Amino acid sequence: MKVSGKVIALGGPGAVSAEVLAEIAQGADTDRLQGENRYATSLAIANYAFPGHKGNFYVARGDVLADSVSRGSAPGRSHHPVLHHAEPGNEYRRWLRAK
Repeated sequence: MKVSGKVIALGGPGAVSAEVLAEIAQGADTDRLQGENRYATSLAIANYAFPGHKGNFYVARGDVLADSVSRGSAPGRSHHPVLHHAEPGNEYRRWLRAK
């Protein structure tokens, strides 16, 4: 993800290593959006990309690639975040209550 000259890694070092991030950035500023797991990472991305968002959102299973991929274009058209889940847990309930 590139925002205003900054390259942002989506996920922890296990998903995008520091070396890969530096290579992609080619000297640009970098940042990283991550959580303790892929589900918390999806919340971090939603909070960054949709600050203060109080509208609709999409839910996709984070453990089934086809589910996530099939929803790929809808959020871009509608400007709503995608939240990944295996089982909606407390992190989602806290996120929703904060909205």
